[in-house]
Amino acid sequence: MPGLEFYGQISYLKAGLFYADHVTAVSPTYAHEITCPEFGYGMEAMLEQRLREGCLSGILNGVNPGI
Repeated sequence: MPGLEFYGQISYLKAGLFYADHVTAVSPTYAHEITCPEFGYGMEAMLEQRLREGCLSGILNGVNPGI
């Protein structure tokens, strides 16, 4: 099954990311970082696809008093 298999085993983390309607990260910067091999831990291609589909975004986790 494409959404469950991860390097020959089952990954419920991958399944959650794959089948979710939308995935949010802790910040917009981190949402882009996890699409790179350094932070994607083998799931960067799938996360990059979710980003292109508009289904991956980051929510800013701080207050900007200048706005």
